[in-house]
Amino acid sequence: MKVRAATDADVPAIAAIILAAAAAEVPWKSYLPAGACRDPILVQHVEAVARAHIVARDSAVVVGELSAAESGRDTPEVVSVAVWDTTTAAERDDSWAAVEEHHAQLAALDTAMRRGRQLYFAAEPPHLFLRVLATHPDRRGRGYAKALCRWGMALARRRRVGVCVETGAARGYVLFSGLGFRDLGVVDLPPVRGRHEGTEEEGQVLKALRMDAEAVRAANPGAWDSFCKYIFG
Repeated sequence: MKVRAATDADVPAIAAIILAAAAAEVPWKSYLPAGACRDPILVQHVEAVARAHIVARDSAVVVGELSAAESGRDTPEVVSVAVWDTTTAAERDDSWAAVEEHHAQLAALDTAMRRGRQLYFAAEPPHLFLRVLATHPDRRGRGYAKALCRWGMALARRRRVGVCVETGAARGYVLFSGLGFRDLGVVDLPPVRGRHEGTEEEGQVLKALRMDAEAVRAANPGAWDSFCKYIFG
């Protein structure tokens, strides 16, 4: 797999990966409307936000791409994506959750995540924040997400800053803990509509995790440090 900077041509694939990954995993799927991957409003919104991050100076969007030979297809395939905030001076107003009325649960999820970021990371020293880390469900379990995370750690190492993230998926918690991230606490998520009309199910939680600058240096991402330097100079 090749890790490279995302381009505008990757936007449709990025949106498809994010929505497919979210629809396949707790807690994200609890907040998605039915048929989210085919919802034109939601697809267009995620594409617009992804495109904004690609051109923004305070973001880094990288993708994992399989060659045609690796993917078994006629052309290369983007299978994983990471979106990093590279400055923590201010939080950008670019919600990944569409604000239309029928996406109210997604908007509530987004609000909870923003509160969690404010609670746990607002007082942190300068750091990178991992907004999105997603691999297509058909390509999971092969280390692609870990490779993109190590890429970000290499960037943090070069900048001598830490890395912060919120994760709700069990596999995400295992990944970040295994890389040396420290658990800071719980971010409560809002209740979701129950399966029966007029009912609610209990909200789930996210975990806030951090790797400080010293731990990032000790992690020694190795080859990823050189690769990160190649992309950003």
